[in-house]
Amino acid sequence: MDKSIEKFVEENNGWTKSKKIILIYFDYENVKLKAKKIFSTLNDILEKEFIIKQGTEDEYLNFAMEIKDIIDTDYKKCPDNLLIKQIEDFLYSHTTCTLCSCSGSRPIGTPIEYMYKSGYMYFITEGGRKFFNIIRNNKVIISVYEDYKGFNKLNGYQFLGMASILEDNSEEYRSIITMKKLNVEAINSINVMLHVIKVKLERVDIISSDIKKKGYDVKQKYFYI
Repeated sequence: MDKSIEKFVEENNGWTKSKKIILIYFDYENVKLKAKKIFSTLNDILEKEFIIKQGTEDEYLNFAMEIKDIIDTDYKKCPDNLLIKQIEDFLYSHTTCTLCSCSGSRPIGTPIEYMYKSGYMYFITEGGRKFFNIIRNNKVIISVYEDYKGFNKLNGYQFLGMASILEDNSEEYRSIITMKKLNVEAINSINVMLHVIKVKLERVDIISSDIKKKGYDVKQKYFYI
């Protein structure tokens, strides 16, 4: 192990105690013993310990994403009650989004109108490749955002959710069609099939200058229960 690592820990023992520490080292016995000794003074703030072993590319990528998830939790969080209001105000003030779906090597991003209600987003559509993707893989990403106007005017919301296709002419289908101010009987009388995609929202990744102005970090996360 490089002597400079040991020197850095010794010389910076003060301020590092206020930080989250992630310890990463290769699975060699001499390295493990040395790492344990050097970082023993930081045990109380050690966030995670990763031991790199011989593995597949997927294992290394998952390992990297675990580290990213830890880093992403270190921010000044906006309270959930304020955050959900910010999210819903933004959704109600917009009407279009990009609905992203993927199955195998068939990713697609669809510009589409949406409706929002109580943690769900709804899309009225004739069909298309997104249907194939959703049937094979119901995890979708939805992006709602504003045009870039500068670093102090950022507003973008990315939603992760689980998609399903409502049964045509079901009670829920009819209520969504009516919400859009369309007539179910009129739709049935023409040679067009309109379907409804329903997405149960699970998580929102946010970047918002409006939230930053309220004293919180510009990047936020919200998890639907």
